[in-house]
Amino acid sequence: MNKINVLLVDDSALIRQTVSALFEDDKEISIVGLARNPFDALDKIKDLKPDVLLLDVEMPRLDGISFLKNIMRQKPMPVIIFSSYVEEGSENAFRAFEYGAVDIIEKPKLKTTGEISKYKFRLKRALTPANIANIGNLSRSSKSLKKATDILLTTDTERSFP
Repeated sequence: MNKINVLLVDDSALIRQTVSALFEDDKEISIVGLARNPFDALDKIKDLKPDVLLLDVEMPRLDGISFLKNIMRQKPMPVIIFSSYVEEGSENAFRAFEYGAVDIIEKPKLKTTGEISKYKFRLKRALTPANIANIGNLSRSSKSLKKATDILLTTDTERSFP
């Protein structure tokens, strides 16, 4: 089985370092590149050809939602929004799904080893189906509407960790 190649775009060096370390020895997921902003990410997308993009929202020079909108026009690919500023049901969440994001992961407070383990589990649970998403053949509007509807109908207990 081939590893899922992930490009992480986040302006926080600590987040880039932490997520890279989480998957350093993983047999299924490889963080193939780190970008500190969307402009850096453009070059790395061309060079590294990642399977999935993990994208922060709040970054200098260009925000992640605007970058998502642009990248989906130019080179559609599975994108997971990865941010502290996108809560389920928020305007940014709806915009992210509207522009083609396949999932949203809220950054947790990484204070304990248990939280880090749960976080890795959550990332893996999102990255695996994102990798097989057929972005080019789906209508973004119908996909976005279904995802938004699923979020609204899912209860908090269904979204929690096992």
